[in-house]
Amino acid sequence: MLTCVWRNSCKNNTHAFDAIYASREIMEFIESYKKKVQDFKIELRIGIHSGPVVAG
Repeated sequence: MLTCVWRNSCKNNTHAFDAIYASREIMEFIESYKKKVQDFKIELRIGIHSGPVVAG
């Protein structure tokens, strides 16, 4: 299991759209790669949260 946190340090009005677009690009790449490499086994789930994060 891998958990990633990304903070966009640039103030903009499209940060939610940018996060969704990036997640779709990642998912499409992984699906494409799985079709090319038959033995590549991975399950991918992406969740998007907007707001404060506490980690540690």
